[in-house]
Amino acid sequence: MTRPTGNDEPEYLSGGRAAEQSARVNARRMQVLLVVLAVMLIGWWQQDWLKAQYQWRVVMKPAVLTPEQETHNCPEERVPRMRARLPDDGRGASGVLHHGLT
Repeated sequence: MTRPTGNDEPEYLSGGRAAEQSARVNARRMQVLLVVLAVMLIGWWQQDWLKAQYQWRVVMKPAVLTPEQETHNCPEERVPRMRARLPDDGRGASGVLHHGLT
C-alpha cells in the first residue's frame, strides 16, 4: 500500500485533468489562430480602403486645415489675389463651368 500524499484523487483522474487542460489550451490556440486569419483576410480584402484611411488620418492629419483655420489664417484681402493666381478652369464670372456649348 502506498502512503497518502494529501491528494485523495486517484492517479487516472489527475491524468484526465491534464489531458482536459491540454485540450482546452489547444482549443484556445485554434480560436486565436482563426481570429488572426480572419483579420488578415479582411485586411487583405480592404487594403485599398485601409491605405486611404492611413493616408488621411496619419499622414495628412497635421496638414489638413479645418474651415475655421482656413478663414482665420487667410485674411479677406488676400482671397482675390489668390483666385487670380489659380489657372482658368473654364468657369465664367458666374462660376458656372462652360463646356463650349452656345
